[in-house]
Amino acid sequence: MHIRNIILFVFLVNISFAQPELSRLSQANRIFFVSEISGPTSNIVNPAGLAVRPDDDGALITYDFIDLNEQGNTFVSFSMGDLGISYQDIYRYDDIRIQSYSLNLSIGGEVLSIGTSNKIMSIGYSKSDRQFFNIDIGLLFRPAESINLSFVARNLGEPAADSLDFVRNYTFGAGISLFNEFLQLYTEIDFKEKTRVSNNLTGIAGIVLSPINFLELRLGVYKSPLKNYEGLLTFSFLIEKSFRLLASTRFNEEKERTRYSLMVVLPLQTVSF
Repeated sequence: MHIRNIILFVFLVNISFAQPELSRLSQANRIFFVSEISGPTSNIVNPAGLAVRPDDDGALITYDFIDLNEQGNTFVSFSMGDLGISYQDIYRYDDIRIQSYSLNLSIGGEVLSIGTSNKIMSIGYSKSDRQFFNIDIGLLFRPAESINLSFVARNLGEPAADSLDFVRNYTFGAGISLFNEFLQLYTEIDFKEKTRVSNNLTGIAGIVLSPINFLELRLGVYKSPLKNYEGLLTFSFLIEKSFRLLASTRFNEEKERTRYSLMVVLPLQTVSF
């Protein structure tokens, strides 16, 4: 996703899993694919993407909620060359507040890059807080300009606190861009450690279409043995060559709870580290 010279505003309607993956509690962690390349979104899905394009720095702010009367979840990030910083606040999960402060680093270039998200996590209970260190590692390999191969390992620090357990999670992804980015295809395989692969293997397929320069259509389908299908449909509109409006809906077969999200991405001019 290119963000150079644009301001991105996103309104999303999401219907999410009944039992969310702790690594992706914020809706910002679910919107993009690990093989996509963009500075601000790399802070969310794959830190290796920070080193690929030095000219797409930006600030990203997202807020998702279920009810306007209840505080929702916040994700804020900045990308500056090969460096990124982010803050994530999961305000309520089983009456627990989860906060994450991350320093993201990446080395490499357009062909091969490696990145890490180094996190200090705070688990807030009603009477006490607990802090943990966690780390994610990502890799991007581009054998050709239009082909991206990726790998992300999450929760390598394996923090655990009472009822919360951040299980190690691995994602393999691939993406291909066709016809000058008119069509982009993505696929991912996701599974958790210490569990039977057959019970925790999630397949993800995505299509991004840009039929005209001010319109982008994004479709994703998710399937695991323990859950029914989930879909993600997004329309993106470029307005006045500088403002991008996205409307998205996430749904599954059970039509479970609806979640709304707002996202703003601002391009920045920074120096590379």
